[in-house]
Amino acid sequence: MTSTSSRHQILSQISNALTHRAANESAITVNDYGGIDYQAASQVGRQRDVLVRQFEEELTAVDGLWHRARNAAAACDFVLRIASAHKARKAIAWDVALIGDIGLPTRFAEAGIEFFTGTASVTPASVHAASADIGITAVDYALADTGTLVLRSGAGRARSVSLLPPVHIALLKPDQIIPGLDDLFSLLGRDNDFGGRPDSALTFITGPSRTADIELTLVVGVHGPQELHVILLDEDDRAKEGS
Repeated sequence: MTSTSSRHQILSQISNALTHRAANESAITVNDYGGIDYQAASQVGRQRDVLVRQFEEELTAVDGLWHRARNAAAACDFVLRIASAHKARKAIAWDVALIGDIGLPTRFAEAGIEFFTGTASVTPASVHAASADIGITAVDYALADTGTLVLRSGAGRARSVSLLPPVHIALLKPDQIIPGLDDLFSLLGRDNDFGGRPDSALTFITGPSRTADIELTLVVGVHGPQELHVILLDEDDRAKEGS
């Protein structure tokens, strides 16, 4: 009996380890007595901080630009500051809740900048994206080990928004950062937001667009955005705003 119980416990531990998603777990966990396990919560928080720092380092190493906002207002300020620096007259964004939740449409209207979402016009998103100065998207996952953004296609989430405008701004949440590619593929098949269905396309973005000609001369922004800005929406009081 003891042997069977031990075997079951070992197999259970292995199964839990294989499906572990520390980067996406809630910071509040419950212990065996029904109370909050602050030690486990602290460990998850430390692991997340490590992933955030690693992603930032890898992103900036490939010439991505990193911003950390402590609240929605700060995130909007970053976006409008980028738009102002590029004298943007038109922006296009994904039609997702996050864009509206942080107040971007209102802020763009106040700034006198045309603002379109992928489903807000009878004109295809790709047409707007081709003439937009800035493309704004959310992020589905971010790979800490390479500084790579992962974007899933779908209704209101046109690929052209991240590919055609000369400046791409991506809005990222801390719990979307995962260690690497192996973790990504284990998550995709059971993502309830997409009903577990395979995607028509996944876009992997590692820094601004790069192209090397036949003489191996590297040029940035020929076939895609010249700049990639990632704004971390971190409402933790410890977050430090920077640009």
